[in-house]
Amino acid sequence: MNAMQEIRQGESQTREFKFRVDSQRKIAKTLVAFANTDGGTIFIGVKDNGVVAGVRGEEELYMIEGAADLHTRPRVDFRAEAIEVDGKTILAIHVPKSVTLPHEAHEEEGSGPREWCAYFRQGAANFRANGVLMEYWRTVEVPKSLTKEDQKVLTVLREWEESEGFDTIEGRAAAQSSPPPPKESGLSVSQLIKRTQLPAKTVECALATLISWNAVDFTAGEKGIRFQLTQV
Repeated sequence: MNAMQEIRQGESQTREFKFRVDSQRKIAKTLVAFANTDGGTIFIGVKDNGVVAGVRGEEELYMIEGAADLHTRPRVDFRAEAIEVDGKTILAIHVPKSVTLPHEAHEEEGSGPREWCAYFRQGAANFRANGVLMEYWRTVEVPKSLTKEDQKVLTVLREWEESEGFDTIEGRAAAQSSPPPPKESGLSVSQLIKRTQLPAKTVECALATLISWNAVDFTAGEKGIRFQLTQV
């Protein structure tokens, strides 16, 4: 697939458009999100609606290099490629999926007390990672068995899905024949803490283990990160 074909498909989990790079810290979030998820390409000189505008010399590349050098840790690797599209030059920034997780981005000034935060990509948006994902990324070896706390969190998620009608034959059939559930479906960490009566850190570690077991998945939306059983 060539660059124009990719652009016509619009923004996605592995593709983002930038008319220009005005802030190194902002673009650093996307570099980090791609590296922490599935990798991706940032097309510089392309408007949000897919209109090709072109770039202004090498200034954009300098901004990207500065973003990676100064505002990501560990530094996010990328490959830059100048591409001619409709007689205009755009810049494609190819970010591979990283094996050194998690990468963090330097937060923008005035955005809160945390100076560095990790991000991940879902759909066409970047989301700030929570303690569960940080724990999951830092897990060196997948546990060979589940603890009683892991089992308790899994049971609560299963009971919630059963109460919502997701864990019946009829419920799963309906889910397959209708649009996907909204991104906020599932339970948040705070809801799981309340339902399990377990400490916050214990719940975070349990969810990280269950994700590594592919037993639990997560979605991000306006209401934050929610967790649900992995659909098979």
